[in-house]
Amino acid sequence: MSWINKYMNIKGIRILSAILIAAISFFLLATKVPETKPVKATLQNVEESKETVFKFAGAVVASSLAISALPDDFASPLANSFTDMNKYFVIILAALMIERLLMVVGVDLVFTWVIPIACAIYIIATIKDKRSWRVFSYKVAAFAMLLLLVVPVSTHLSKVYGEEYLDYVDETIEETSAGTEKINNAMQSSDGDSTVFDKISEAFKNAMSGIDDLITFFKNGIKKCMNSIAVLIVTTCVVPVVVLLLLVVVFKMMFKTAIRLPEGYAIAKKEDGKPEVTADED
Repeated sequence: MSWINKYMNIKGIRILSAILIAAISFFLLATKVPETKPVKATLQNVEESKETVFKFAGAVVASSLAISALPDDFASPLANSFTDMNKYFVIILAALMIERLLMVVGVDLVFTWVIPIACAIYIIATIKDKRSWRVFSYKVAAFAMLLLLVVPVSTHLSKVYGEEYLDYVDETIEETSAGTEKINNAMQSSDGDSTVFDKISEAFKNAMSGIDDLITFFKNGIKKCMNSIAVLIVTTCVVPVVVLLLLVVVFKMMFKTAIRLPEGYAIAKKEDGKPEVTADED
């Protein structure tokens, strides 16, 4: 009977441990984790990225309007190219909103509901001796925690390893805004003897003798904007997906690790169909 008492004690410890984890998650972690520095820093990074996208979108729209105001409509295709960039900003903003929801709603959801529910499943599985249910409870809790790690890890990686590229984005925004202001000032100039090329050449301190030079100048600006948009897409969309895939791989490896028996032992089935570890006979 001693082994029965020992077995029941182990089950009791497991059940009490699960109840304790659920209580800590619901009453403590659900309120404390959102106030921690990593979570606040992640939300601040997301908000800063949103502000950057809004500034970039505003600069691009203003530049498109300024270029379309040039005479003879020769720059209209370039203005349309700037306008077409808005769809990328929508995608980037949608990704940032999802990241923010994962941090604001996800943290509360995981610690208030998912972890306690996983603990409840574990308790039922322990009482009923359902190993598959216990494994399922492990997977639910682990996958929920992995989802919470995606945004903090991806934003940290983007900030640390992509700082140089993000500085390039800021420079592009400043150049685009400054260029728009110069075009507007040049078009409002009252010098009637100067051509539009003379006015823009004077504004940008760049010699332009005709339409080809002006179009080439604006094309270079469009290229910088597209490169900057690519940087934002990578840092806000691609990096989180890559981090999620890596975490999923780790998640799968955690639950697919084979348990090797010592040499000379094997798993055999008893008459009732249950597995039993037996020693190999020489």
